[in-house]
Amino acid sequence: MTTCTVDNTSGLRYSLATSPTHLAVSKEATLTLTITNPTDQPIACSGFTLTFPLELPTHDTTVLTSHPETINAAADSGWHITSPEHGVYAAAPPAATTDLAPGKRITLTLNRVTAPADPGAATLFLSDGLHPTSQDPTPLRVVVWPSGPIVDDFHPTSLNVQRGEQVTLKWNRIKESAITYALYYYPHTDGQLPIGRDGGPEPIPDEDLRGTYDVNSQRYDVDYTTKDKDGMTNPTVIFALNAIYQGDVKSYVTYVQTTRADGEFYNVGVSGATTVLNRTAHPLRDSSTVYRASTDGFLVGWVKESDSMSAQEGATTGQEYVTNELQIQVNAPDATDYSYFHLVSGERESHNSNVTIPVAAGSEIIFEGPADDRVCELLWHPLGTDIGTGLDGEQEGT
Repeated sequence: MTTCTVDNTSGLRYSLATSPTHLAVSKEATLTLTITNPTDQPIACSGFTLTFPLELPTHDTTVLTSHPETINAAADSGWHITSPEHGVYAAAPPAATTDLAPGKRITLTLNRVTAPADPGAATLFLSDGLHPTSQDPTPLRVVVWPSGPIVDDFHPTSLNVQRGEQVTLKWNRIKESAITYALYYYPHTDGQLPIGRDGGPEPIPDEDLRGTYDVNSQRYDVDYTTKDKDGMTNPTVIFALNAIYQGDVKSYVTYVQTTRADGEFYNVGVSGATTVLNRTAHPLRDSSTVYRASTDGFLVGWVKESDSMSAQEGATTGQEYVTNELQIQVNAPDATDYSYFHLVSGERESHNSNVTIPVAAGSEIIFEGPADDRVCELLWHPLGTDIGTGLDGEQEGT
């Protein structure tokens, strides 16, 4: 959920996170600023000041919010907000100067921040001290995404293929020139992505993608077919599609199961019968909790549209439905791996939209969706037996 993390000259580390993870135009959000001492020595702190633009500047950013009067600001650890003004929030310590001990942190939370009506990136500035001009400020960027689904219906034409066969991926994307896209997948038996010139993973070349533009929907229909030389060889082949806007990334994931795939197994011994999939599925109820998978497993979710009226109202005024969304963020346990964002929208009242996501042990799981289990549900299926739920939870902000 971290938007950005930077270190200042005194050794303090600033981390700015947003909830939801990706801000949408005109929607409310929460900004959480965490100041941490990552060193082994105490660091003296006289306060911090966070400022952000309320009017359009001349350089390339946008307004963070046009309604600063709705914001509630609070600090923890005995700190307090001094005379908050629109766009300026100063956090003062319990005493004139407080030493921040090694490993300790201070959290400043801004609730009810209404994102602007136009997409873009706003630069916030964090300064040491109780005045925004006391020192050279540290810039922290917040990205506000265009409205509507950026990518939808990302899926393979077949969920199961024979070893060595090809598979075609299809998806729709928004018509927005400021958003770029990159497709990655793991086609090799060693599970590694091709490495690019800059040392990072190499995306599928744009010239290998095919697309047509639908004037009515204002969207592109895109597809990609894997190469003959690659084929499908792993038991599970993961595909990741990244949408990149203003340096921020939304990741979407799907996968294909391969029949008679190559595999490498170590220290496996079974005498008689064994069970790999835990029989009990565990519902994830609390969207304010960061769940951590203590074992490998699968997330299975569904969502559908819901009736926004009572039966009596619907009989007189016509039936209306609300489009529900289930958002799932899976953060990989290893920083070198990928984290994925999944967005599932309800299709109509009588049909479910479903998603199944493989999750590696150690991953973080964050979700947001309707609280009504009649229109939305997310289930955790751990792999293995005698492991309990295979899932740990921690309240956000603790």
